[in-house]
Amino acid sequence: MKRRLFRFSGGAAGSVDATDAVAVLVVSGLLEIRTLAKHAPAENGLPDQETLVARVLMIAEICHGFPASPDGSRKIRERRAAHALAWRYSCSDAEARHWIRDRLRDRGQEYERALEAVLKADSLRPSGQSALAREGVSGRRWGRGQ
Repeated sequence: MKRRLFRFSGGAAGSVDATDAVAVLVVSGLLEIRTLAKHAPAENGLPDQETLVARVLMIAEICHGFPASPDGSRKIRERRAAHALAWRYSCSDAEARHWIRDRLRDRGQEYERALEAVLKADSLRPSGQSALAREGVSGRRWGRGQ
């Protein structure tokens, strides 16, 4: 059994939502990047420098677009996280999707279910209209379009 370094309480009554899943991915990503950067290539069975750099770039790309702002209510933060997670997953290649699923699976089934719920809700959204746009939230607030 994997040791849990941190625990998220989730939304209500210990449930896990997109905000929690995004937090797990960001922390896991930073720890993995740090570990990869710390080890010299070709030591201890690690891949060559080019492969390490590609892996670091993939993880950084996954984590880069996740919201980190504590502004707004829990509901607003959840919408931001769900939108970012659905978008990142939908535009990621197979390796990045595998990384996302593995990191959430490592945390437990409730994190996998949070991802599935986000992806299901995103697939039900009308084409061309984001959840944030339906809520009347512009992209400027997120740092895009400036």
